[in-house]
Amino acid sequence: MVLNYHGIGVSLETTTAELFTPSLKGTLITDMRLFASRYFSSARIEKTTPCAVTEAVSKGNPVILFVDLGTSLISSPHYIVIVGYDIDRQELIFHNGYSEFVKASYRVINGKWDKTGFLALFIDPGQPGNRSPYRFPLRRVQRPWHLYHE
Repeated sequence: MVLNYHGIGVSLETTTAELFTPSLKGTLITDMRLFASRYFSSARIEKTTPCAVTEAVSKGNPVILFVDLGTSLISSPHYIVIVGYDIDRQELIFHNGYSEFVKASYRVINGKWDKTGFLALFIDPGQPGNRSPYRFPLRRVQRPWHLYHE
């Protein structure tokens, strides 16, 4: 999804075939970075802050967060793509792999993201304007998300 946003036409089937590890029943974030680095030199994994994610989104770059949707007893690692947020409602807007433009409060996302050590995958195309015709709208930052981070 993020590669398509940046103008790289890679199908979900191709991505899944290369990245999905059956024994893990999922994908490692390091494999996702390596896959993205085939197309862009600036694909990096960081233990980061909500403010850094907000800054990337404000520059037009969606960010992949590694979250845990499980409970305190059962882990359920997952990835979501942050595409924007609604400042007035204090909600993040994201794609969860099943639905687009899902909304959840800053607090809820922080709780799920905290369990994974605040890991994120940043993909920066380096060239403004290298966008797909399937570009989704990103909300601009007016107030730092980190104000809501506890």
